[in-house]
Amino acid sequence: MSSQRLSGRSADTQQFEYNTLQGNNIRTITILPLENGVVRCTIMTVDLTSNPMYKALSYTWGDPRPKGLQTKEQAIVEFPIYIDGKTKTVTKNLYDALTRLASGVLVLEAPVWIDAICINQGDLEEKNLQVSMMDEIYKNANMVVAWLGEADGFTEAGLQAIERLASINAGLEPADHAEHQQRDIRSFGLADRQWQGLVAVFCRAWFTRVWIIQEVTLARKMNVIIGTHIVPEDIMRSAATYLARSGLWFKLTRYVLLFSRHPNDLDSNDVPPLGAVIRSLSGLDAGIRMGGFHPKLVTLFGRGNEASDERDYVYGMAGLVKLAQASHREQSEALPPPRYDADVEEVIVDWAKWMVKNMDNYMLFSHVGDETHRRLKTLPSWVPDITTSLMPNTFIYLDQHRQWHPSGEDVAGKLSPVDGSASVQTRAPLFDTVTAVATSFGVMNDEHDYDPVLELIESLRGVTEPYRESSEALACTLTAGITHSHAATTLCAILEAWVLVKADHVISTGRALLDATRRSKWSGLTLLAIRFAGHEDSS
Repeated sequence: MSSQRLSGRSADTQQFEYNTLQGNNIRTITILPLENGVVRCTIMTVDLTSNPMYKALSYTWGDPRPKGLQTKEQAIVEFPIYIDGKTKTVTKNLYDALTRLASGVLVLEAPVWIDAICINQGDLEEKNLQVSMMDEIYKNANMVVAWLGEADGFTEAGLQAIERLASINAGLEPADHAEHQQRDIRSFGLADRQWQGLVAVFCRAWFTRVWIIQEVTLARKMNVIIGTHIVPEDIMRSAATYLARSGLWFKLTRYVLLFSRHPNDLDSNDVPPLGAVIRSLSGLDAGIRMGGFHPKLVTLFGRGNEASDERDYVYGMAGLVKLAQASHREQSEALPPPRYDADVEEVIVDWAKWMVKNMDNYMLFSHVGDETHRRLKTLPSWVPDITTSLMPNTFIYLDQHRQWHPSGEDVAGKLSPVDGSASVQTRAPLFDTVTAVATSFGVMNDEHDYDPVLELIESLRGVTEPYRESSEALACTLTAGITHSHAATTLCAILEAWVLVKADHVISTGRALLDATRRSKWSGLTLLAIRFAGHEDSS
């Protein structure tokens, strides 16, 4: 394959040039059989509104392997393909996918739409228009082909585990998953290598890419390919459903410790939390179509995933917004159209203004996160940095039935953007005043830095109404008021199990914090000012 690299091509090969697209037109390619190992294809323009037959490729532009195994060369080295006899270069992972498809690993029987080839990435005006149509492109494809990359030493064992979990899930009703949360991992009859393989498959980069959430959710039909292995859609979706609903994924993270220290094996830091893509595979589309998510809140699903262009944290969710708008009882204005010529910060501020328009609560503020975890430092303080994971997780459910009204259930504040600025304004009751702020966990160095947090709690005075005791108020504060489905004693037990750490050093325990609150009476709303922000880990 190395002979096909960019540096090895003929110097006099004519470069492929794009024509101009009009209206609802898109390009598709027909992949020809391999000829002396060379990838060849033809390209044509079709009108998307004429219901053309085509497939769409879902893949990652960079290295497809788990994060800890990726290399820069995998992401930047380009290989030539030939479109109508003219040369165009593509990344290695796409080249591998084209090679496999050209060799017949999957019979296509139709042209294919591939973003890196079918969109002129150098024409921003065309890119803006085509990205705005991305949901229609994937929704109208008769099949989405998900390319996860070439196989490795874990793939075969991992696919055996996936088939096993799919067969278990096939006989379950939705209510049965809760019972399976107590199931011991040794009861499945799978070897350690198969569990390790399962983790290795679901740690592939494809599962972390922000665009994948929309592509999977909107797909009519999907086949997953790893090397020469084809995983039918029903098998992958069923296994993902079991992982998501039984809580098994969290139990599996310890299995990476059994991986050898071979350079091509995984490290525990490479295992992501349960991601939105697995949730997509397990039926996110059904939840959206049933009106289970507010159209504006679905834009937060991509947070914590990966994107080659940070603007895609907004634009990659546009199709889900449209899907939610079609089924939700509360209609909202369209998401701002793609502008890849705008600064990332400007795109995110425009998104945040769109978020607060016509919303009757302050939920967006709880997604801002601690400043030590913000990558885009120039964003206004009220705007979440959605290019990073939310640290810490505020336990907010993205569900309109669990909205947070800190001023009381009957008093809803309303935010509105200020024209010509990056500010927002609101009219709402004054329910509390911030009088002191403790040190952020993100800048603590040792256990002594934790003392100001306890002192601040100790100094707070007030009533705990409507809470029965201060520990319940603390639980309600840290979970942003989501207590209706949990008893206060259960929440307090959860808090007692927390261990706050900095690096490898334990700072304090949740029990010590609860002991401090039980010695005083304070307002859970006031404690919002010192919400646990920026700690490195909790368990």
